[in-house]
Amino acid sequence: MKITIINSSPKGKNGKTGLFLDYFMRGMQSASDVSINYIFLSEIINKTCNGCFACWYQNIGSCIIKDDFNAIYQKIINSNYVLYASPLYALMFNGAMKSFLDRLSMITHEPYKEYDKATKKTYKTINLKLPPAIIFMVGNMVGQSPFKISSYYFKEFFLLLKVDIIAEIYRPESEFFQLPINLKLQEEILNSYTQGGSELVTNGFISKNIIAKMTEDIVEPNVFINGHNIFWKICQKFKIHPKNFDFEKYSFMKLN
Repeated sequence: MKITIINSSPKGKNGKTGLFLDYFMRGMQSASDVSINYIFLSEIINKTCNGCFACWYQNIGSCIIKDDFNAIYQKIINSNYVLYASPLYALMFNGAMKSFLDRLSMITHEPYKEYDKATKKTYKTINLKLPPAIIFMVGNMVGQSPFKISSYYFKEFFLLLKVDIIAEIYRPESEFFQLPINLKLQEEILNSYTQGGSELVTNGFISKNIIAKMTEDIVEPNVFINGHNIFWKICQKFKIHPKNFDFEKYSFMKLN
């Protein structure tokens, strides 16, 4: 089994997106026949789509731009699953992921194939069907609502490309992980990512109860908001970078 991971976080493995992916990959690697292509968009050359339409009339279903995208595309079409991972930026997946998806849409080409009167949606001819997708996003906000725009986009985009979405995983309150808060719950949530990865490669899906645990809030909304605001006020007052914040010094963060 081959799985390709597209991580659009500029922090790569060192960000919170990378943290949760690491636990998820541990589960996927529990199967001996799994091969993972882990791709960081921050480390490749992925130029933006220039709207040349060559993928529609010249080299139908392929991109003429010379960069790393074409090699990644070959890995994608030879995979059993593709995981699209992004941090949450301004209530949306980030620009690096959007640029990548723009290029990926080359598998559709004119003309429109059909129009569904019931849904009022148009469908295009597909040059090559892509593997099933797993949507994986991480953000430092409360609950699932901040991810709803991204969820809508991914559903519509992959519907257009006729790609099945196996699971949508939206992790809130991410920056509270690895802090002295609800450590037992942190461990349970992180372990659920390993379970989710294992279920994917074993069963071909992730169960609803595991996704519920993966996406569970770590603290109550009012606790999150108050702690978050105090944290940033201290960082701003003393010009402290978040990674250098001394959590042992400020007891307000010790809630368990």
